[in-house]
Amino acid sequence: MTSKTLTELRSAIELGDVDTATALTKKAIEEKIDPVIIVQQLTDAARDIGNRFSRLEVFLSQLMATGQAMRECISILKPIIAATGAQAFGKGKIVIGTVSGDIHDIGKAVVGAMLTASGFDVVDIGIDVPAIAFIEKAREVDAKIIALSALMSTTAPYQKDVIQLLKELNVRNRYKVMIGGGAVTKEWAEEIGADGFGADAIEAVRVAEKLAEK
Repeated sequence: MTSKTLTELRSAIELGDVDTATALTKKAIEEKIDPVIIVQQLTDAARDIGNRFSRLEVFLSQLMATGQAMRECISILKPIIAATGAQAFGKGKIVIGTVSGDIHDIGKAVVGAMLTASGFDVVDIGIDVPAIAFIEKAREVDAKIIALSALMSTTAPYQKDVIQLLKELNVRNRYKVMIGGGAVTKEWAEEIGADGFGADAIEAVRVAEKLAEK
C-alpha cells in the first residue's frame, strides 16, 4: 500500500512543484521509506506526464516543471542510493551536457530528468561544455552513452567536434553518441555520424534505450 507521503510526492512531481516535491522526498527519507521505492514513485509520475505530453494532454511548461522537480529530488536520493549499493538506475550511465558556446539548460534538464525516470543513471555536466570534458567524464564514470545538446545553429558544429575527438583518441567505439536540441535534425545527426537523434525528451528516451540495448 502506497504511503500518504509517496502519494503526495507523486502529485507534486506531476504538478512540477519543486519545493513541495523536495520537502516530501526528505520526509519520505525520514520515514525510512526505501529510496529505490521513492525513485520508482518519481519515475511513474514523470513517465505519466511524459506520456500525456506526447498525447498533447499537457503543455511543454508542465513537462519542464516536472523535469526540474524530478531532477531536484533525484539529486537528494542519489547519494543515499549509492551508499546502500541499491540499483535504481539499472539501464546504465549517460553523460549529458550542452556543448561548448551554448548556455541553454532547460531542454537538457528535461531530457535528463526523463532519462532518469526511465532508469538511466544520468550525469549532467552542465552547459558550455568543451568536447574533451564530455569524454573525460564518460571515462571517469564509465558511461556508455554521451548525449550532446545544442540549441543554436552556431553551436551545433561542436557536437561534431566531440565525435571527431572520440575518433582522434581512438575511443569512438567505446561510446554511443546521441544528439538533440533546437538546432539539430535527423539529417545533421547522420551527417556527423551520431548514433542517435532525439527530437524531444520522449524520443530521446526511446533512442537511449535502443542504444543501451546495443
